[in-house]
Formats: sequence, C-alpha cells, structure tokens
Amino acid sequence: MPFDPTICACATATGGYSALLRLSGPAAVVIATKAGLGIPPAWHVATQDWPLAAGACPIRVLLAPAGRSFTGHDLIEIILPGSRDLIALALATLRAAGAESAPPGGFAR
Repeated sequence: MPFDPTICACATATGGYSALLRLSGPAAVVIATKAGLGIPPAWHVATQDWPLAAGACPIRVLLAPAGRSFTGHDLIEIILPGSRDLIALALATLRAAGAESAPPGGFAR
C-alpha cells in the first residue's frame, strides 16, 4: 500500500475577504486537533476561534469523512479571513502539527 500523506493548502486566491484551507489525508483529524482546531461532527459547520501564535482567529470548520469526500480521505475545510499573513500562519500551524504542503493537483490525485 503506498504512503498517503496528509496534505494542506489554500484553495482560494489570497488577499480576498475570506480564504478556504483544505487539510486531507488519513491523519487529518489528528493533525487538526493537534493544531488546536475543534472538529465538528461530519457535515456540520462549526464556528470557533482558532488559537494561532498571533492570537485567536475566527474560523468555520467542516469535516467531510473518509469515503464521502472528494479526496477519499478525511477532508477538513477551514474558512478564515483572507489576510495573506494569516493564511501563511494557519498553514504553518498545520504543517507544524504534521501536515505536508500539497503539491500542485494534490487534492485531485
């Protein structure tokens, strides 16, 4: 069985009103929890504050469970303000918790 990493990336253009981050892979829930996110029940959107290094950030989180997501793995979508610095900090937090940066087309593979 090939190694399936847990990957993360910003799925929207930066600099807009809001941004969508995706975290997908077999360890997505573990990594998100380690990064300080509260994971809602499947298919429910949870509004919460994410404690990042610069302070708390208002976010919305959605879990699409393995087998019922586009990627086939657990998929967590995080909607946050579209600041470039905030997006970079959020992605760095996910990588520090164990995620890898998604290669181009990584979510579609």
